[in-house]
Amino acid sequence: MPDSQFCFVVCQDYFVYKKLYDFGLLCFNLFREFVSVDRGLFCYCNLVYNFICMTIKNHGKSAIVSSSSNNINGSEMSHVPVLLEEILQSFDLPDKSLILDCTFGSGGHSRAILGRTNFNVVAIDRDSSVNVFANALFNDFGNRFKFMHGNFSQLVGILRSLNINNVNGILLDLGISSMQLDSSNRGFSFLSDAPLDMRMNVDDTITAYDIVNATSETDLANLLYSYSDEYRSKAIAKRIVEERNVSPIKTTGHLARIVRKIYPSGKHSIDPATKTFMAIRMAVNRELDELYSALDSCLDILCVGGVLSIISFHSTEDRIVKRFMREHSGYNNRVKKNKYDNGDKNQITYDLSIAINKPLVPSSAEIARNPRARSAKLRIATRN
Repeated sequence: MPDSQFCFVVCQDYFVYKKLYDFGLLCFNLFREFVSVDRGLFCYCNLVYNFICMTIKNHGKSAIVSSSSNNINGSEMSHVPVLLEEILQSFDLPDKSLILDCTFGSGGHSRAILGRTNFNVVAIDRDSSVNVFANALFNDFGNRFKFMHGNFSQLVGILRSLNINNVNGILLDLGISSMQLDSSNRGFSFLSDAPLDMRMNVDDTITAYDIVNATSETDLANLLYSYSDEYRSKAIAKRIVEERNVSPIKTTGHLARIVRKIYPSGKHSIDPATKTFMAIRMAVNRELDELYSALDSCLDILCVGGVLSIISFHSTEDRIVKRFMREHSGYNNRVKKNKYDNGDKNQITYDLSIAINKPLVPSSAEIARNPRARSAKLRIATRN
């Protein structure tokens, strides 16, 4: 299936009446986001979605290349930046500050920072497919924007290669981007049947197929539980091993069906396969290892008074971020903070100060506009 941005462009070009266009978008979003809705509504949304895809097939991508390019160069992108206003407010920094966007994606946050402030931005992403969005920002903002392909765990080396020693602000928007999730051929989503891949960097060697078909039952159960808090991890791992002993599990659809059979029938707040897919994706891309490395590196390159803003979407990632900020701010030792051993030079100092004790979360209005923002949490700290 084509990605969501492409579908939107086709709707704009071929659905002449705006009401029909709006209705098509509504059904598309319902199909993408709410798999567990009433079966009749789901089937109807699926029908409309297939109609959109058929329109694409009939007219061909070449007929709308120019329209697609205009859409990419504009502010409308398939990825809606989460907690955007809160991010912009967190970067209360001097003029012409340098911001490091460690998770560029399709550039929503970077574009807003460049467009609404006079800051400069260096962006990093491991996914080479985002180059088209990076080129668009460079065309719009020139030398105020630089993009580097790489993992954010390597952020110190990347900045050194640009002769940059410090930055004023750092943004990490953790997890998978909507652009990746909507690219059905990359195997991130269970909404379409695609090869089990899930690599954010297509040059990496390990795929989801390798994890699913080669990991032992015990290690697979531990992976599902530790990465995604999947409480049925043992049963799911056992069923996966049973299925792969019959024949290899090759597609996202096959894996999703296996997981769904473990759960009782009926309505669920999220698709039963959600946590399994998330855990396997995190293992394929070593996301927690990347996060640990990046957090330590942030202390090395964030200047005094600089701001560290981190958006997480899952409790595992959020716990890591929360513990890191508390450890380096003295939060856990706050009773002893500012105490003196001998009354003079032994005051305890810390690397960070927590800007807000509780994370910021999306408003109900933002969730209504962008349902994928519903689990986002933003934690902010400043460098001492």
